Amino acid sequence: MAPAISSGYECLSHLLCAEDASNVVGCWDEDDSKNFCEEEEGFGIQHFPDFPVPDDDEIRVLVRKECQYMPGKSYVQSYQNLELDFTARQNAIGWILKVHGSYNFGPLTAYLSINYLDRFLSRNPLPKAKVWMLQLLSVACLSLAAKMEETQVPFLLDLQAEEPDFLFEPRTIQRMELLVLSTLEWRMLSVTPFSFVDYFLQFGGGRKPPPRAMVARANELILNTHTVLGFLEHRPSAIAAAAVICAAEEVLPLEAAQYKETILACSLVDKEWVFSSYDLIQEVLIEKFSTPKKAISASSSIPQSPVGVLDAFCLSNNSNSTSLEASLSVNLYASVAAKRRKLNDYCNTWRMFQHSTC
Repeated sequence: MAPAISSGYECLSHLLCAEDASNVVGCWDEDDSKNFCEEEEGFGIQHFPDFPVPDDDEIRVLVRKECQYMPGKSYVQSYQNLELDFTARQNAIGWILKVHGSYNFGPLTAYLSINYLDRFLSRNPLPKAKVWMLQLLSVACLSLAAKMEETQVPFLLDLQAEEPDFLFEPRTIQRMELLVLSTLEWRMLSVTPFSFVDYFLQFGGGRKPPPRAMVARANELILNTHTVLGFLEHRPSAIAAAAVICAAEEVLPLEAAQYKETILACSLVDKEWVFSSYDLIQEVLIEKFSTPKKAISASSSIPQSPVGVLDAFCLSNNSNSTSLEASLSVNLYASVAAKRRKLNDYCNTWRMFQHSTC
């Protein structure tokens, strides 16, 4: 049974390991590691074999359950109020993604790792001063996600790759895994955007198989949403639908309108959330990740919401804690009102389109 959580985290005080990196010996043979990390062409394609696409009833069940696997409603607010360390979260995600790439794990493994981390922190925020606790949590979440998704999982010592600041004994990580499992009530089969992406790829294209490049791009966009704090408030189904639309616009520009119209006509998704996710992908992921010069110039101006400030801080990597705290005083309500007006305009346009085609 996992130890009980207390406000001072006494239950974690004995988990710190003073193990030196020079004493860690790899547990895999060189040939095994080479074979395990062998890459194939295409982002994440090899990790998504041709399983049957979920039908409407299955998607309907997933939509009903998806909010149960999102962080608590006040989680993003905790970063805005500086109750949680945003930079520490970004560093933890950066390490997870480095190890994920090193072992060629599938995109879903990385997504699950960060989902476990955010859900845990939304229930039990770690003390800012205990940096080692977040590192231990990151290792435990990555280990659990790999056990859920991968057919080959490295030993716990080998999993601590990419020069982490702290190294932990396997038994220490296992105790943290039990704590994560207990905190998340053993609900580890999370509903994520990857639960919906195959459905929307097929549904948007008239039930015909999409090009491999489009599948790869949609997977890439979904995985990159974890670098942007604002996506934590978006439904996974809306993120998946928006990612497919954006991927279609890049890979199949002549068919993109059909994909967009068909997906928005789907009764299983909330159109307002799809529009909101689409805007955020376009403004933050595509524009800023695809055009570095534009990202630098855009980050020089102060975003109009606390979430925007945090995301700009992550993407530019040029801010300091003083400027971040000052920027968080920007009025949030003006931004929310503007977003609602924009969403209403989109919805009115969509209703007019539907009316004209009837």
